[in-house]
Amino acid sequence: GQASAATIVQRTLDLDATAGPLVEHRHMTVLITENGDLDSWGLIPIYLNDHVTLDRWAISVHPAGGGKPVEVRKRGPIEHSATSWERYSSGRVLVADLPPLSIGDRIEYSVTRTFDPLYKDDWHPILRSDPQESLRITLNGGEHLRWNLRHADGLVTVTETDNGIVIEGSNLPARSAPDFAAASYTGAPSLWFSWDSATTWRQVAAWYADATANLERSSESVRTLAHTLTEDAESNRAKVLALTSYAASAIRYEAVEIGPGGWIPTSAREVVERGWGDCKDKSELLRDLLEAVGIPARLVLIHLGRHGDTDPNFPATIGFNHCILAVDAEEAGAEDADPVSDGWWFIDPTMDRGTAAWLHADVQGQWGLVSDTENGALVRLPARPEREGRWLTVEGSADENGDFTGIGRLVLSGDRAVAFVRSLDREPPDRIEEYVRTSFQSVVPGGEVGQVGWTEIEGELPRFQLEAHVRQTGMVTGASTPRLRPSLLSSLPNPRTLEEREEAVVLRPGVHRTQWRIQLPDVGCVARPVDETVRNGVGRFEQTVTDDAGVMVVDRTVMIYRRLVGVESLEHLRELAVAESRADRRSLRLTCGE
Repeated sequence: GQASAATIVQRTLDLDATAGPLVEHRHMTVLITENGDLDSWGLIPIYLNDHVTLDRWAISVHPAGGGKPVEVRKRGPIEHSATSWERYSSGRVLVADLPPLSIGDRIEYSVTRTFDPLYKDDWHPILRSDPQESLRITLNGGEHLRWNLRHADGLVTVTETDNGIVIEGSNLPARSAPDFAAASYTGAPSLWFSWDSATTWRQVAAWYADATANLERSSESVRTLAHTLTEDAESNRAKVLALTSYAASAIRYEAVEIGPGGWIPTSAREVVERGWGDCKDKSELLRDLLEAVGIPARLVLIHLGRHGDTDPNFPATIGFNHCILAVDAEEAGAEDADPVSDGWWFIDPTMDRGTAAWLHADVQGQWGLVSDTENGALVRLPARPEREGRWLTVEGSADENGDFTGIGRLVLSGDRAVAFVRSLDREPPDRIEEYVRTSFQSVVPGGEVGQVGWTEIEGELPRFQLEAHVRQTGMVTGASTPRLRPSLLSSLPNPRTLEEREEAVVLRPGVHRTQWRIQLPDVGCVARPVDETVRNGVGRFEQTVTDDAGVMVVDRTVMIYRRLVGVESLEHLRELAVAESRADRRSLRLTCGE
């Protein structure tokens, strides 16, 4: 959809894969109905690449008051990169410039494209960001056609035909994703389909293994490099760490997609020679280096991102957007803390912070397809939420006027530390200082933030510490019953957003801990104890308040176990959110004298 200021009067989509390539013909009649952003329908793009060609395109605008339709010209192709960080791409876009639009104008839009991808699958949304009065999707395919209509119960009807299906719907609402929703292709009503002969996960894994089988491997230069990099390593695990460090840090990351380059890596020898590569290039390089020292490894297709996932019941490549490596855990000497699942140690050589002992949170817990010609499999990667998150400590003292002065330290672990590192690379120091100040301003709302600093903490996982001197006047209030409300890290949705919700919630797994240590004034006051705990299958909430010889210790831990919380678990999530919300609203009290 282009704007909320329009209604799709009719949308038809004819998909035909009976001849091998997929021929897609789409037609829409769009009625401009509101005083919304009319300009957003003034530019209609069509995306193409080496696997997608344009057969026909016709667009016309029919004025509201009648009169002769205006045939719209197209310009292009314009070279196009799907993302700003791609070095090379076969993507390009044709653009239609529409005349100025008015309410009541009707756009007639038809386009025919041919898709011929390496693996034959695709998906289409049922709902769009504009309401649809009429929808009809026809899908025809050969003997290998498979389809899955997801999250569309009650929205459309499906009729099976001799060659495929027909989907029909009317008066469909605009797609409106609530907060914390999954990605459009995983959480929204959509049609997934495949017409490839590989119809099981083992076959899809074999397809990718075969597609990458002709790469040059075990070149003399790569073997020499592998042995040089591991000459001081005393174990196979040490070799894995050394070779991963090289692939992650010495090879610059550059995204590449040129035709089959979207799937097929460059050989390890060439990646070393040019000094850069994308995820599949770095993974192929690490694979070649490891196998040169006798450690088996396999390429893994996976989804990178919190808001997407793979359907384990629909073998296909839909949703895969990243490539990492699976290393034989036993041969590599993996340890208990390493991200191991089903006998594989999963490693992402695109991460230039941390070591092979850490996986980015956006691939933890995802389904990964381990490629192999015979024994490939879909494997659920391990989730290590205990290695992700934030730990805020604030230590200082409150005087007799109730004013607090102290030092705050915020340690970012895992993906949050990586995000901060990325900001260091692209932002000037004054912007970073502003970010740190803002972070601590929320710790002492209305207070003062003095000198700030930040430093990286070396270790197996990425960690960064932010630090600031803080002061807050009137933190302790009340004469007869003194009370205070120190700011604590919150990490869960507002409970109100979960009421009557019927869609899964996407969270950031990890540990969010806050600890305040406040030296109370010497007037005979001690902290009233608090001990609260909520534990369930989604996570846990714990908060305690104790007195340690005149020091008030407030300690809160919120741990989120998993990324995707299905509808069946929303009540557990709400239980945790209510506990956090109530604790945020409650003041903590002191007992003074008798």
